[in-house]
Amino acid sequence: ETIPREGRTLRVSDVMRSPVIYLPRVVSVADVVRLLNSCSHNAFPIVETMTSPLYLGLISRTYLLAILRGKAFHVQPPYVPADGFAVSPVFEGQLIPESIGSIERVEAVLQDFGHTPDHHTIVTKELNEEELGLYIHLEPWCNRSAICLQERTGLEQAYGVFRMEGLRHIPIVNEHNRVRGIVTRFELLEHAIEDVIHRAKGGH
Repeated sequence: ETIPREGRTLRVSDVMRSPVIYLPRVVSVADVVRLLNSCSHNAFPIVETMTSPLYLGLISRTYLLAILRGKAFHVQPPYVPADGFAVSPVFEGQLIPESIGSIERVEAVLQDFGHTPDHHTIVTKELNEEELGLYIHLEPWCNRSAICLQERTGLEQAYGVFRMEGLRHIPIVNEHNRVRGIVTRFELLEHAIEDVIHRAKGGH
């Protein structure tokens, strides 16, 4: 199984989904709830800030839901010094009290997801107004080693990475490591690639 012959000259930038929905490394609980209730995406790139989308890693929908249900929140955004590199308050033991949230509680929620059919559902009533005004530091929870590809990467190479690594999503970045889009298995299906080729030839 391989991509259509004509598709071998394409780059990932030709097929990627763009603009992509991403999240900043520090985000309000309310914003995460709104995002998950407004789309069904299974993963989201994590970036430095919304105005400077430098790629930091990838976080799954499941992890976001576990963080919400485990209530691993911060009272205020973590301090970010001028150089842009913040010390993770999670690993520094600065999570808000155990009664509100903890790493262990998030891990327990993740383990329980396998036995909960509706674990993809956001139950807004589980969060009160005060909790919706708190913050989540996403960087410690995201997969910092998640594969990303440059937008100039050939489609055939991307296809090989997907198959070899068994991936579902690959964030696409530019030469400055800023998120430009995302490629999923759908964009690599034969009919999706043929649609791109058809449009490139002036079709509709």
